[in-house]
Amino acid sequence: MTTETEPQETRDVQVLEKIRPELNLEKWSIWQPSSSRRELKTRILQREFYLQDGNKITAKVKIAPTTEGALTTEDQKTYYALVRQWEEQGRPNTGTPFSLRRLAKILRKRWGNDAIETITKSLSRLRGTLFTWENSFFDKSSGETIEFLDTFNIISELKIIRRKKDGAVNKEMGYFKFNNFILKNLFANYTKPLLFDVVFGFRSEIAQLLYTHIDLMLCDKMVYERRSKELFEDLGITGTSYDQKRSKRKQVLEPALAELRNVPLSKGGLIVMAMLEETKDKKDYKVIFGKGNYQSQSSSDTPVTVPMPESDLVPQKKKVETPVQTRAQTQFKQPTLNEKQGEVLVSHFNEIFFNLGILSSQPRHIELATELVAKYGLELAKFIVEFAYQEASRTNFQIATFGGIAQYIDRAVAAYSPDSKPKVDGDEERLTRLRGLELDYREYCEIELDRYLTTAYAPLEVQAMIEEKKRKLLKQDRKQFSRWQDDVLTAFARQQVQKDMAQAASLLTFEEFCSKREVVQ
Repeated sequence: MTTETEPQETRDVQVLEKIRPELNLEKWSIWQPSSSRRELKTRILQREFYLQDGNKITAKVKIAPTTEGALTTEDQKTYYALVRQWEEQGRPNTGTPFSLRRLAKILRKRWGNDAIETITKSLSRLRGTLFTWENSFFDKSSGETIEFLDTFNIISELKIIRRKKDGAVNKEMGYFKFNNFILKNLFANYTKPLLFDVVFGFRSEIAQLLYTHIDLMLCDKMVYERRSKELFEDLGITGTSYDQKRSKRKQVLEPALAELRNVPLSKGGLIVMAMLEETKDKKDYKVIFGKGNYQSQSSSDTPVTVPMPESDLVPQKKKVETPVQTRAQTQFKQPTLNEKQGEVLVSHFNEIFFNLGILSSQPRHIELATELVAKYGLELAKFIVEFAYQEASRTNFQIATFGGIAQYIDRAVAAYSPDSKPKVDGDEERLTRLRGLELDYREYCEIELDRYLTTAYAPLEVQAMIEEKKRKLLKQDRKQFSRWQDDVLTAFARQQVQKDMAQAASLLTFEEFCSKREVVQ
């Protein structure tokens, strides 16, 4: 608990309370904006992935709404408030006692008939909305994804008792119980940390949906980007105008992105970048998010703005708005568009070939990438990288640097179709399957390299190697690396140290990896 004598800056960080909601619900976009005018009907969310034996499987979540309506961002807040109450009550494995008055206070609602009605309806939707999980609900206690799970509600039991006097509610109490599958995962810590106060500090529903999604996406990466149309599909925000008009998506995204800048993330750091950039084909906008740390932000000339809820529980601090131009200038020193896209292309190359989603350390690679982008555009340039990876994998040719893709440029350009779909062998199913295996292989390499590094060396030795690698990188190209925040440079240096250990770690080749899974190439 903070005191009145503590500095305001210290109090602002300490009041960001964390809760740990269940992870399956966080991974799927089950909530919709309450302002959505879509017809009330069953929603089906669907994804495809590959098993270890190479077979493709489809994961589905079917959501059947109640007569009270579809699950909304308001219900998302109610669910988080229930998680907080469950934690406050000592994490019981039976019913959790609660009161609507206490719930209203947690939800920042003024107590009265309107709050009672709104919260009751929200609880009814959480109790009545029916889920069906197909190959999509992971049970941590068994370590398996359940093949089929139906008649699933977020709240399996709900009881509200009200007592009235002279027509007014003067006492209310009750209890709720989460679904047993949710409870099992909560006890098994199959959860995700979430900054409770931050979620309740957003003004717009789109910002709230975006934050909970990006908070998950930036858990293990420094940068995340997505086309706006695909992002809206990820979030379950659909409608004729959103599906067909990029201007409508831009109109909705811009104020939400402004709210997200400089907002804290649950696993540390801030969203230091939240911006829109037109795609090269002019058909859409790309949303780019970047993560930084508190130290780097506080040391800059740009003040940090954190959305804080209006509550008697949280000390308030006057906001200082940060201009978008100031953040971009202090972070990137305004490289040209082609240079920025060249860096993105090299980052794409590193992720495809080495699972290292950060920039190359060689300036000549950035220059080559910039030339490719200027000549062919970013979308075709990315295709060239992917084409080179596929072709090199077939011949077991080891491409060690970005320059190695040069020999594939002409063939890749010839294989690129006008609708931006690859034409390699004309076997789309095989390519999709192969790409899934490649992602699995990169994940295998990352895990094995990290395991080797942490078991073969003491923590102090690992730290010393990372610091030495940082010094070498700065000496090699100070102009490039001096622009990076320290946490980004440290992450890249660690990845480079892991890469240096690749031979000693005795990793399987891609072919050996596939063979071990009994996959016929």
